[in-house]
Amino acid sequence: MKKMIMLVLVSLLTLISLTTTSEASVIQSPYRTYTEDAKGNLILTQDAYLPVQSFAHPDFENIREMRVAQDLVYVLDQKKDASAIYVFDMAFEHQATIELPEDVMKPEGFHVVNETLYVTDLKDGNEGAIYVFDLDMTTFEMTARDVFFKPDTPLFGENTPFLPRKIVVDSRGNLYIISDGALNGVLQMSDTGRFFGFFGANKADTGRIRDAITRFFSSETDLVLPPTPTNVAIDPEGFIYTVTQGLEETGLKKFNVASRNFLPETLSVIQGNVAVTAGNYQNILTISIDGIIREYDVEGNLLFSFGGSLIGDTRLGLFRNPVAISTLSDNRLLVADSTSNLVQVFSETEFASYVHLALEKYMESDFESGITLWQEVLLYNSWFDLAYKGMGHAYMSEGNYRLAMDAYRKTNDADGYSEAFWELRNETIELYVGWMVAAFFLIQVFFWIKGALNRKDVTVLPASWHAKAKQIRTTATYRRFVHPFKIIRHPLDAFYDIKRQIDTSVFVATLIYGMVAVLYFVKHMMSNYIFVGNIMDRNIFLDLFMLYGGLSVFLIMNYLVCSIREGSGRFREVYIGLAYVLIPIMLVTVIMTVVSNVLTLNEAFIYGYIHQIGYVWSAILGYFMIKDLYFYDVGETFVNIVITMFSMVVVVFVGFMMYVVFNQSITFFEEVIREAILRAKGL
Repeated sequence: MKKMIMLVLVSLLTLISLTTTSEASVIQSPYRTYTEDAKGNLILTQDAYLPVQSFAHPDFENIREMRVAQDLVYVLDQKKDASAIYVFDMAFEHQATIELPEDVMKPEGFHVVNETLYVTDLKDGNEGAIYVFDLDMTTFEMTARDVFFKPDTPLFGENTPFLPRKIVVDSRGNLYIISDGALNGVLQMSDTGRFFGFFGANKADTGRIRDAITRFFSSETDLVLPPTPTNVAIDPEGFIYTVTQGLEETGLKKFNVASRNFLPETLSVIQGNVAVTAGNYQNILTISIDGIIREYDVEGNLLFSFGGSLIGDTRLGLFRNPVAISTLSDNRLLVADSTSNLVQVFSETEFASYVHLALEKYMESDFESGITLWQEVLLYNSWFDLAYKGMGHAYMSEGNYRLAMDAYRKTNDADGYSEAFWELRNETIELYVGWMVAAFFLIQVFFWIKGALNRKDVTVLPASWHAKAKQIRTTATYRRFVHPFKIIRHPLDAFYDIKRQIDTSVFVATLIYGMVAVLYFVKHMMSNYIFVGNIMDRNIFLDLFMLYGGLSVFLIMNYLVCSIREGSGRFREVYIGLAYVLIPIMLVTVIMTVVSNVLTLNEAFIYGYIHQIGYVWSAILGYFMIKDLYFYDVGETFVNIVITMFSMVVVVFVGFMMYVVFNQSITFFEEVIREAILRAKGL
């Protein structure tokens, strides 16, 4: 009896283990999913899509395109004899096969709209054609209507080839065609074959200097030419999406009919994108030649990145040669692979569904529900920065600008933070403008009264206080601490005092150098976030090391150069003088730290301009410091500065080389010691 009970328990445990293993194998994906943080770095996140199944047809030979229309999946298979388009329903059951005529020799793309089928044909690679068929959506029988060849117009270009590869058609029947060799972008034609023109052209992927050199040394035919778009898609609103396999950043674009790109120029785009499609929430999905699928929101923010290349046996979720991507009305994702000749199906996870619903609520202006959904997303992944941006947009629309500022700051969105701060500043000014006017008037009255009393020799404070203040101002300690500020009004007198050691102190100069570090922290802790960013994102020790290292190298090299060039200054004088030269920068930093808290990005030029004034001011003082402390004339001073800068570059280069040699030596000795230990152990 006991043996029977033990056998039953073991069997149950084994069954539970197998069931759990089976379920885990179903939900486990063969790839990792990433999203983008505020700094533009990819970070791991929960799976957004899971591969659930694949489907195919026994006659598939070379899948070239896939489209979804009216809850039907159309797959174009390019065959050696007669190509065909296979139709599947939402359950991926084969419904019909649309045999293409023999005239269609090498179809590469198609589009179904308004009971019309458009097919692109590369023919023999010389001049292609576009075939138009009337399609019965019930029986899937088609009737030839028209065929479009190369446009016969000078606007198209006599030497421009017509090799249509991909095509989409809007609700009005306008055709948008990707043609190999069409450097001017996407071809636009009417439903009668009339050529309208090009739009959405790419730029040559080359810098200005390189392009200038190429133009100078090369013939016109050798110039770097802009690449032709690789694929095209269209959404229900009529926006046109293109991807270009050879481009980054601008490799994904979203156009209206006026050829305006609605996506930012700096996108996190994979260089090898081969297909694009529009989702159900104005989101955009792309797939690269390496099988990486990326999803973007309506503003071009990266939502998810997943997938990968298949090496070895077929594995659901990975690809050998993806050629097309589409979405179904229930948000399932389809990817066609031309090498495996099958279509893989991905289902969105609960995490991704919350993200999509939050995007939908935002577009519907249902901000309250959107905030709740973004909070649900953050429960899944608190590092999902787009959730904070979405909450910031929602708070902005509700007029809750302070919460919007907090949300934008968490996602490092300086533009959004500035816009929220602008609105909050306007509200504050409107609320307290009366008090501000009253305070200004009271201050003016105070100065009027003070001026009147001074004219009558009447002091506001007791005479003993004035006497005490006068006594303090006569002490040597007070004069030494106040003397550095003489550089502001009488810089030449200040340098003269340094030379004659009048009211100067090495201790006070050292305090000034120490205040530089203090002001660094004050600036980054108390300035407006949009101008300095998050201090946690900065390497504080590296910044201070670079600052004090640069000052030290300048101080030492300048003194040594001046000693060689028969300057009359001493190291003590240069040490104090350089500290004095930093005072304008320090004063400007203090002032702009306060002022920045009432500025937005619209007034960023004020913030930058005032800082530049401080730097230029200190640079001019530095020139006069070297001139007066070493008794140089104008020419000798400039020569001294040039030699000092060159010496600093040499010192930095030598220091870097020593660091590299030291680092390599440490690595070498580590390897030697590791090898000796392994040999001693007989491994």
